[in-house]
Amino acid sequence: MSTVREARMRHGNWIIQYDLGAAALTASFGSSSGYYRQIVSILENAGFVRIQHSIFRHRYGCLLQHAIYVVIQIRQLPWAGGTSPNGTPHIRSIRLSIQVMQYMDLTNYVRGGRLPNIPVF
Repeated sequence: MSTVREARMRHGNWIIQYDLGAAALTASFGSSSGYYRQIVSILENAGFVRIQHSIFRHRYGCLLQHAIYVVIQIRQLPWAGGTSPNGTPHIRSIRLSIQVMQYMDLTNYVRGGRLPNIPVF
């Protein structure tokens, strides 16, 4: 059985998937493009590369702790915690996964909730 420390040291091909909400996503090259670029910039500066429109994988693989730190940076964006249904940018969902197996849904954390329990590997 793994400890929390061992889980955080888990190295792998961590993937961060996010959804800005349909209206914000369709406007990602319009009035919301600056918000979209903020997230992309955070991910790219942390070593993640785009594999689909809103899905990024770490270039060389990284520790789970590094991937969580990137989500913490996204959470600090002043607009990320909103839940506006009128099309203003907000994080509709954000997830960490490794390869094809989803481990952690971090949507509530980005909206101001607590960090979920680290999974046991």
